[in-house]
Amino acid sequence: MKSQQAMRILFVMLFMIISIPFTSPVHAQSSVWKESRTVSFTGGNKNISVLWADLKDDKIRIDSVLAHGKIGATDALSSIVQSASNTDATAIGGINGSFFNAYADMQPSGTLMLDGKVLHMANTGSVLAISGDNTVSVDPLFVKIVGGTNGQWEWPYSWYSWNINHYYSDAAATMIFTPEYAGPRPSHDFTSIEVDKGVVTKKGSGSFYIPTDGFLVLTKDVNVSKVFELGKTAEYRMEYYANDFTTVGHSGISLDYANIRTVVGAGPTLVENGKLKADAGAEGFTEGKITSSAATRSLIGITEDNRLGMTVVSGVTVKQLGEIALSLGMVEAMNLDGGGSSGLYYNGSYMTTPGRLLSNAVVIKILNESPMTILLNNKPLFFDTEPYLNKTYNRTLVPLRGISEALGASVGWNAATSSITIERLDTKLELKVGSASILVNGKSETMDVPVLLKDSRTYVPLRFITQYFGGDVKWIQESKTVELTIGDATQWIEQAKQYEVANQYDEAKQSYLAILEMDTNNIFAAKRLAVIYANLTPDKIKAIKYYEKVYELDPKDAANVASLAWAYYDNMQLEKAIDMFLIYDERVPSSGVGYYGAAVCYSHYQKNDVDSAVKYYQLALKKALTPAQIDFAMKYITKHE
Repeated sequence: MKSQQAMRILFVMLFMIISIPFTSPVHAQSSVWKESRTVSFTGGNKNISVLWADLKDDKIRIDSVLAHGKIGATDALSSIVQSASNTDATAIGGINGSFFNAYADMQPSGTLMLDGKVLHMANTGSVLAISGDNTVSVDPLFVKIVGGTNGQWEWPYSWYSWNINHYYSDAAATMIFTPEYAGPRPSHDFTSIEVDKGVVTKKGSGSFYIPTDGFLVLTKDVNVSKVFELGKTAEYRMEYYANDFTTVGHSGISLDYANIRTVVGAGPTLVENGKLKADAGAEGFTEGKITSSAATRSLIGITEDNRLGMTVVSGVTVKQLGEIALSLGMVEAMNLDGGGSSGLYYNGSYMTTPGRLLSNAVVIKILNESPMTILLNNKPLFFDTEPYLNKTYNRTLVPLRGISEALGASVGWNAATSSITIERLDTKLELKVGSASILVNGKSETMDVPVLLKDSRTYVPLRFITQYFGGDVKWIQESKTVELTIGDATQWIEQAKQYEVANQYDEAKQSYLAILEMDTNNIFAAKRLAVIYANLTPDKIKAIKYYEKVYELDPKDAANVASLAWAYYDNMQLEKAIDMFLIYDERVPSSGVGYYGAAVCYSHYQKNDVDSAVKYYQLALKKALTPAQIDFAMKYITKHE
């Protein structure tokens, strides 16, 4: 039996050698193959064709690929697969991906992550997640979008979104759209907020313009729209949680997706830890065609020895599909979109032809060279085109935009000099394609590698770009890994927060000071330093310095204005305190705290201006005060009338 199976495998391999186009890497013969199998399940037996990829081979890459590179577009499965080929890799096969609205607006209804970037989300069903080192898992994923403005992530600077790259007519929706969006753009009356290169550039109503280097927010929630101020920064990030499908929200258990390159969402999970699951209802599905009916279905899964398999099976239920996945030796498996969307493509022809154009696909690629790993502060970086070792210069080159954004820099174009500009904190680089000359804050320097074009993308030398921004670069030959270390304000902030929780205030201060050295305009660090100096390690003079810094960066922060006013008062700077209290009254006119604070200053023995004190106490009593403040003001007025 074993010898027959071996002969069959040999025959398949020989067939593949003959059938693979001349331009395909010979390497594909042993790592990607198709197999005919007879499988048994509770409904009987079926002959199926399976496309396999050996993920132990580091030249195999599994990617989620969008039709035309856009959310909301559609194309033939063959075209989607072929579009993933470039000078670095050959796309050899693929299967249909997530669910999508095939009968209306073509919008996906599954979570999609490409090159480590979430471009669409749906918190029902499951996802197939593939890491940078080809580790595969099927997860019940819940993605949460968290927004921040002015460098801060807590209220009143934070915001939220329902989804990314998905239009809802629901008035309660808040939506983010990126340049990858090609879905419906109907007329609307949402507030439209344009963020270009990380800065809020326009607020209006009814617009659907998406900045080419930024994103658009649509909302009717006044609490969201008011946090976006023209000229201020705005950004968002994703948080990942285990979805228990039983509560509104998520389970609260965080998932580490830092190393995840590709995600395709559909579901339900068919096999989990080597055991049949296939419970569509438990994952939020309600349609009978998924929960109970037999239909043409697509599955994708992984075996214990890290072989990824994909196949299409006709006339089966979700549970039967799970049984088939088990019979294929899969220990993790997931249902993909089915029916007319089911399609399987390999080596230039269809194994199963889909009945419609598709939104996206899971594609098998074969890289020409073993990939290198690039870590930034111990976290992997993913790019939409491959970094590569340029053999002419013996230097690692990376996509300019990708590395710049990863380092927290903005990319622009100087029309006057026809040069690309890259800015991070107080460093500005100017460079030109084809030239090794570079301006660093206006000073001319020379790199040992010119800026190059490859696949219509601009590539720059990794070491030089990183070091110009104050980072360190280390190459580890054995694992083909580049380790980048650079000052990262986000990382330092998280560490500083941990110090505060542990009451290690001296360490927290040092961390926040380090952040301000990297980014003099980091308002969060300035605010926390003010609080620490004012309340936790009392040093009012230093507290004033940082309250003033926050006021400089955000004069509309009423809470900071009040804190600065009281800090001035505590340090006997009464005139400054009065000015700040009156400014606070302008910021929060319903509160009596501003007038009350001014009255306290006037009543201080150093000023002893009774008339002004009585005046402001009387004004304060007409507004909101605490019982204690009311009592104090009444007693002062009575005493001095």
